[in-house]
Amino acid sequence: MNDTIIVEGLEFEAIIGILPHERKQKQPLRVDILLYVPPITPAAQTDHIDQTVDYAQVCEQVAELARNGRFQLVETFAERACEHLLQTFPIKAVSFKVIKPHALPEADGVGVSITRRAED
Repeated sequence: MNDTIIVEGLEFEAIIGILPHERKQKQPLRVDILLYVPPITPAAQTDHIDQTVDYAQVCEQVAELARNGRFQLVETFAERACEHLLQTFPIKAVSFKVIKPHALPEADGVGVSITRRAED
């Protein structure tokens, strides 16, 4: 059985996109993350962060990856973020959604949602 740690609406700015103005000016990104983790019972029983995944570190590292990555595609950012999270934290799988809120004037946002699993 897996439990899930949820991060909704993580917002930060980054250089991301293929258009010339997107390569020069930061734009907002909004990220939702589901971390599929082993049961959280040990953390709940001990009340210690070292018994679970520290979602503050997850958020910090995802934002830093975006800020430093200067990606052209949200697909690339999502894939790299999942790879990093799976390699860095004790998680079994991750679902990752990234939205560019200002990508199209006709839409509230556009982006991708992917799920990746740890290697068995």
